[in-house]
Amino acid sequence: MLRDCAACPRLSRLPDIDSIYRDWERMVRRTLDTIDVPIAKHGIGRCLNPLCDVELTAAVGVVSVVCPVCGNTYRVADVRLGFLRECVRSGRAFTAGECAERLRECGFQCNANTIRSWRKRGRPQPVGKNVKGQPLYRLSDVHGQVVRRDSI
Repeated sequence: MLRDCAACPRLSRLPDIDSIYRDWERMVRRTLDTIDVPIAKHGIGRCLNPLCDVELTAAVGVVSVVCPVCGNTYRVADVRLGFLRECVRSGRAFTAGECAERLRECGFQCNANTIRSWRKRGRPQPVGKNVKGQPLYRLSDVHGQVVRRDSI
């Protein structure tokens, strides 16, 4: 395509057509990545650069991800652990299934039924209910219980 630009009489007169064309290609890729997120991609957390803080997506099975804004490369596991750390610190609450899914993504062995059985024993107490009436648990409470269980 760059050769086509150079072959065009009007475009060939521009001294920096190659950089213009490369910028155009980069903008097209970024726009399509933003608009057409492939189904195989899913959100993994926010960029670890505190000045960037953009939401990152990655395909299933990918080991590393490049931030589209700042250009830094991160391991997917590090981004997921950063998201987990952020959720634990903030005291956010999720359903048992969501807690289990977030913990499994970070390498912890956890099942939604296990969390529900802990509730019957009074370990992590629900902090409220969602609109569907499902109990919500603080991720920090569930994480603490998983860590205690794994250390025994």
